[in-house]
Amino acid sequence: MSKLLALLVLTCFSSSAVAETPEQNIVAIRAKMLELTGSSAIECGLVQFGDSSRAPWQCAQDADKIGRPFWFALEGRRTDSAIWRLLLRAPSGKRYVVFYTSNDQGQPEFVPHFDVTECHRPFKPVENTFFGVNCGPDVP
Repeated sequence: MSKLLALLVLTCFSSSAVAETPEQNIVAIRAKMLELTGSSAIECGLVQFGDSSRAPWQCAQDADKIGRPFWFALEGRRTDSAIWRLLLRAPSGKRYVVFYTSNDQGQPEFVPHFDVTECHRPFKPVENTFFGVNCGPDVP
């Protein structure tokens, strides 16, 4: 009986200590963006760390100018968990910056977390910042 209990505890522990995969992050991000922007929003892109954000940024600017819901995501340099910054315009016209991490406690377990902050100004590129895009002095 004690061997069975030990095996059960070990199985539970090992399954909870599984680190996330890149696909899990993308699925979590897309699901949250669908929730915030709706199914008719323009998906401007998921920019992996080090890739050019020029085309997604232009897509977002074009959609924003005509008042269409949109979103795009910029991956940050991975530390102890995956991190992304997402920019979006909701169907209501409000703009948001969303900070995503695969675990806000810095652990290897996949526990997606989203911090959603409303932007009170249009998005703009900002040099020498972590993600290179901002929406005013109130949102880093």
